[in-house]
Amino acid sequence: MKRYILPIILIASLLLSACDKVDGPYIKESSEVSETFDFPKRTDFVKRVLIEEFTGHRCVNCPMGHTEVKNIMAANNHKVVAVAVHAGFFAGTQSSVFTTDFTTEVGEKLYAKFGTPSVPSAVVNRKDGVKPRDEWASAVTSGLGITQDIDLQIHKVIKDNKLTVYVQAEALTDGDKNVKVGVYITESKIIAPQKNGSATISDYEHNHVLRKGITDYEGVTYWNNETVTKGTLKQKAFKVDIKPEWNVNNLHIVAFAINSSGEIIQAEEI
Repeated sequence: MKRYILPIILIASLLLSACDKVDGPYIKESSEVSETFDFPKRTDFVKRVLIEEFTGHRCVNCPMGHTEVKNIMAANNHKVVAVAVHAGFFAGTQSSVFTTDFTTEVGEKLYAKFGTPSVPSAVVNRKDGVKPRDEWASAVTSGLGITQDIDLQIHKVIKDNKLTVYVQAEALTDGDKNVKVGVYITESKIIAPQKNGSATISDYEHNHVLRKGITDYEGVTYWNNETVTKGTLKQKAFKVDIKPEWNVNNLHIVAFAINSSGEIIQAEEI
């Protein structure tokens, strides 16, 4: 029996050393940092709605979706925050014309969550699923009619090719809160080709383009089934690298509060 002990020990040692080997960065580094910003006290609260529009630069009908979003925003006096999510087949690069890659990891995940719908289409506050273009305006009106429960404020600092974003949430009512907050980077005034019917517009202006999810589309927890009083504040900060292809003058930060049902209950943009 003793002659078997040494080989068993050797085999066990080899197995343990193999288990210690880790290939690849399985733990994703968080962009959250322990910094704070002194936000001014807000007394006038404005209810806002988020449109996440699924689109693509090779989609022949998507310019009509872009126009619809523009019209809805104009008709609602800055109470609508828009994000153009380039995802799916028509968002892919192709040939020597459609070379700009507008896709993002967070955008593709959100697109998959809603069943990879045809484009143009959108989710409005992520309520009642994906909607065709002719239903966006009425969904926005419905969203704006819901009493505001959470307020959001955003502050951003750009320094040394780093972007620091501070997002503060304020409870506007007493009660139990189960709230997550998501944060996106978008960019406007990007000039790149876009299909429009049978034509291709080479100098098309792309706006509200999702560039990066500072958080996942599901957000990060601010209140987890906590009983809070009106006026309670919660703040988080995030730091990310600015990519060389982004124009910092045209970058915007979008933040949105999500309830326990996965619906967006408030949005903000700077």
